[in-house]
Amino acid sequence: MLLVVLLAFGLRTSWFQTWAAQQAASYLSGELGTEISIDKVDIIFFDRVELKGIYVEDTHQDTLLYTESILAEIDDWSISESFVDVHKVDLNHGVIHIRKYDGDSTLNFQHLVDYFASEEPDTTKSDFGVTVQNVWLENINFVYHDENAEPIENGMDYSHIDLKNMTARFSDFGLEGDSIRVNIDQVQFKDRSGLILSKFGAEVLYCPEVISMKDLKIALNNSWLYADVFELQTPNGPSDFRDFVHKVRFNAALKN
Repeated sequence: MLLVVLLAFGLRTSWFQTWAAQQAASYLSGELGTEISIDKVDIIFFDRVELKGIYVEDTHQDTLLYTESILAEIDDWSISESFVDVHKVDLNHGVIHIRKYDGDSTLNFQHLVDYFASEEPDTTKSDFGVTVQNVWLENINFVYHDENAEPIENGMDYSHIDLKNMTARFSDFGLEGDSIRVNIDQVQFKDRSGLILSKFGAEVLYCPEVISMKDLKIALNNSWLYADVFELQTPNGPSDFRDFVHKVRFNAALKN
């Protein structure tokens, strides 16, 4: 009985939670051959979880992800009823570096995808549901760099993106079949090219035949764009993007 009481008390302490998370991070570091670390964990009444000082390294010993904190607020959950309803995930003050190194055909997080992917086809049906109502990004620096592509001198270089001080709000995620819905409430950033996005908001639907944005609002350096609807139509599926000029159709109702 004393052991059970001590264990229950230990599970409630930040010290024990941090120790357990650090052991898991150390195990994954050994398995992946790259460094993964967590400074501190706080679990408060099982409805609020905060991870502090998260660092994930890629296979070139460079930063893949660092963030000062990730906070998850849980509205409701049940093991017996197989669901978790997450009210908000908040990622604060971090850097995300997505790279394709010289000579590589895959991105620098492929080792994580390969590790967690099952070698056997999944024939089981899982009824466990996870919903996330809100995702907030606060002061994030995002880098995408393809070393196999030559940089361009002028304009937005989509192979060499460097977004500073990005803030974003996403809500009302929905997944049904091959369709994804999300409300983008706000996105702000400044790119290395000089492009400043001071506002982006829309109700977004993605499916193989269309990317639809309703109630679209975009504010750039010196331009505003409003649209009741703005669609990129791809009748043949995502492969149409390979010949964007000739195969992707626009359907838009613009204002002002």
